[in-house]
Amino acid sequence: DTVSGATTRGRWSMGTYLNSYSGSMETSLGVLILVNRVFGPECQISCPEDIVVKCEGPGGAVVHYDVTTSGCPQGTTIVCSPPSGSLFPVGVTQVQCYALLPCGDKKSLPCCFKVTVEEPCACLEVVDKKIDCGKQQGEYTYSFNVTNLSGVPVTRIKLLPCDMDGDLLPDFTISPDLFNLGTPLPNGSSTTLNVTLSGVDPTKKACFEIWMFDQKFQRCCRLKHCIELPDCCLELVQSKVDCDPVAPGQYNWTFQVQNKAPYTIDRLFLWPPSGITMTPTSFILPPLATGQTSGPLSVQITGGQPGDVLCFEISIHESATDKCCYQTICITLPDCNPCKVEDSCELTPTITLCREGDLLRGVVKLTICNYCNEQPVEFQYALDGFTDPSCPVKYLSPGNFSPSSGATLPLARGECETIAITITSSFGQFPPMSTACYKATITNLATGEQFSCVAKARSPKVNSPIKVVGDPKDPVGIPRDRIRPITFQASSLTSVAASLSYELRTEEPGETSAAVISLNGLPPGTPVRGTLDVPPGAVQLVTVEVRFAVHQPLGFFEVGLYGVSADGQAEALAVTGVRSVDPTDCNQNGVPDDVDILLCNSEDKDGDGIPDECEGTPLVRGQDSFRRGDSNGDGAFDIGDGVCILDYLFLGRKAPACEDAADADDSGTVDMSDAVSVLGYLFLGKAAPAAPGPRECGQDPTDDGLGCAMHLPCN
Repeated sequence: DTVSGATTRGRWSMGTYLNSYSGSMETSLGVLILVNRVFGPECQISCPEDIVVKCEGPGGAVVHYDVTTSGCPQGTTIVCSPPSGSLFPVGVTQVQCYALLPCGDKKSLPCCFKVTVEEPCACLEVVDKKIDCGKQQGEYTYSFNVTNLSGVPVTRIKLLPCDMDGDLLPDFTISPDLFNLGTPLPNGSSTTLNVTLSGVDPTKKACFEIWMFDQKFQRCCRLKHCIELPDCCLELVQSKVDCDPVAPGQYNWTFQVQNKAPYTIDRLFLWPPSGITMTPTSFILPPLATGQTSGPLSVQITGGQPGDVLCFEISIHESATDKCCYQTICITLPDCNPCKVEDSCELTPTITLCREGDLLRGVVKLTICNYCNEQPVEFQYALDGFTDPSCPVKYLSPGNFSPSSGATLPLARGECETIAITITSSFGQFPPMSTACYKATITNLATGEQFSCVAKARSPKVNSPIKVVGDPKDPVGIPRDRIRPITFQASSLTSVAASLSYELRTEEPGETSAAVISLNGLPPGTPVRGTLDVPPGAVQLVTVEVRFAVHQPLGFFEVGLYGVSADGQAEALAVTGVRSVDPTDCNQNGVPDDVDILLCNSEDKDGDGIPDECEGTPLVRGQDSFRRGDSNGDGAFDIGDGVCILDYLFLGRKAPACEDAADADDSGTVDMSDAVSVLGYLFLGKAAPAAPGPRECGQDPTDDGLGCAMHLPCN
């Protein structure tokens, strides 16, 4: 058909199409439509050719690419997955892109391309665990993890110190430098190596190569690794910071120092950080040779706060030659007030009570801790409601708590006890959407001191006296352009008849609404409202007819039944998932055609909604085209087609939309013999339905009085 000079292309589904066209047009059929499918042919997106890059590291490679558009309105954005600049793993990754109109809900047809990240990548990974000063100058102990990424099992690991100064000799020695692994290290697995570095220049990095060998003793990996060395001219021994028992805010630090410098020392100086006073800051030591340790040294510290970490330098000297070295050390000031955190209690901050029969109920936790008492002590507790600006009405009293009072076991210092408290209320006492404040008052039975903690309880949005469950077929597939009912089951939770106002509405997970689903024939997005009256012990069904106004391949939505309170507050009582399905599968790969195109499994260069590999086949599409025997028009030839014919003949159901499809034996009438023909072929090995048959679309070769108003799998 031609509309206002523009030729429609592609397979059009029943429904409304929106784009930037501002006028209205009439086809020869008198149907009001808009010209362009999706955006229209003027908005096009172009992807680059396939990209091949080298691996940059264990994770793969970061790849940037450009995607262009032409003929699209201003404000159109390009959406790609994975986006440009992503880290692509080793191997082949398919990228899919589309253009998104400014309105945010219309997309162009996608374009696709491939990104290939080629090996090799890093063949091993090293993670430092610990490096410590050794017993001698220039000696260090080093522990590290090695992960095999070579792709093959590893049986040996060799460590070779580097020649960084160019004198053709290793800069230091490593012991051990060869590891024979008793069990081969599989690809992706790790092992820990512990070595000693000797003769290292502490002013430089220590660099060495790691070689890995496979089971044939062939080198399969080589990596250079460097480590930063710590300062190692001294070591603190038995360092301890205590609170001064006489002077609050003052600390006493005692320590011994071991000389690791390659000369004898007899002086030690402290260089405190700004704002901190240390007394004294210098010590005259008896001569300490390398490896020897001083006697205990004491320092008073003021100006710090509990928990402060003080980092500063210590220098050691040889007074005769002025040789010295410096090393940064850190100490932590302790908390001198163990009761800075007072005895305390804690309640579950907020809880929403749940419906259980005729009551509302919830369980919270009350935790009571002894932080200040040196001796074990018992605590007594009592719960009650209270009011404040956020809780103007006292909905809870001691009778709503179980237990409402009690006592802990004797708690040692630093020990806590947790008690489970059940809150119970009735509907009349606690209206929907209300908030109740309550508190626990705690009494120290040893001292009589009291403290408290507070929390809030909320009643649910709708104190529903009815339990509702969703459709047991969740998620329910809704055939394209078809109506299918879904059912909710409601039962009373009370011992008397229960009544509930409800609302049925659609939602897309993660979104506010879904204006693509029609319920009971109402405009998409319009809720269905009603009232339930369920006798005790009975089950009542709520059925709603669902239709997708716009086909949404791969889209998952929800239809929810919401209870509505007298003040209009709504709460979801049950949801059922629904999805739009189109069974057409021209290439017979088990995946619907629209999903194939959307996922780029099939190309659709002409935009007609048919995979290009199906074009040019004997498949006939057009007016009166049908599949013989597919009486219900769902695209599948199965027992449902025989049942559809019988329902029409004997139960007064609606006549098939395509009478030629229901006329399985091509007798010119739809009768019992057609149902027999379908079921006989399916289960008894009888002859297949007449041409064009149940698998291919075609036209009726017989000129009879039957027609085909609509057969969705072929039109």
